Amino acid sequence: MTQVIETQDTEALSMLGQALDMESYEYLADYRPYYLTAISHALAHGVTPAKIGQYVADNTTNGRSIAMTCEKAARHIQRCEGGEG
Repeated sequence: MTQVIETQDTEALSMLGQALDMESYEYLADYRPYYLTAISHALAHGVTPAKIGQYVADNTTNGRSIAMTCEKAARHIQRCEGGEG
């Protein structure tokens, strides 16, 4: 069952979203640091976290799981580089 998340809920959950992004970053740092190198490179060249996630989903056999992890880690890197996290 899918529910629509209202704007106030989105704002209230933003800290949780940031924590999930950080967890993904830490997972890749611990277990697949070469992904972080590639993600940072892509971000530096203007690729968005969503495009990174889609690229990984399209080019891996384990599908959405690692793609979502990469997209979340990319958001964390982008947030940190922007001085927000």
